[in-house]
Amino acid sequence: MAKAYLNKGLSKRANEILDQITAPAGVNDAMELALLYKRAGDMQKAHNVFASNYDVLMNDPNPTRQAWCWMDLANTLIWLRAPDSDIRRAFEKAIELLPSEPRFKDVYARWQGRAQRNNRKT
Repeated sequence: MAKAYLNKGLSKRANEILDQITAPAGVNDAMELALLYKRAGDMQKAHNVFASNYDVLMNDPNPTRQAWCWMDLANTLIWLRAPDSDIRRAFEKAIELLPSEPRFKDVYARWQGRAQRNNRKT
């Protein structure tokens, strides 16, 4: 239901539903919940789901899904203004797991460029 509200641009209503979820049942549910929070604009809750389900998400036997999880974590960390070293590590892990995905390298390069323009060390 939250996804339907997000598809209609109703982030507040989606967040009300997402906040009723107690705990994801498995890797698919954890990843879906984190992504829905991200789409709803609640980066802190998205990060909390990633962090509290880290072992499950990062040990997913599907390397493509695991790579996208790292990519979503990198993007969430950017929104949270996390340390550059954490953001870089998430990007590098995504690229390591799925080196054929050009979007990972493109987003990473854009982030590095912004960080350099802001006089931050990448």
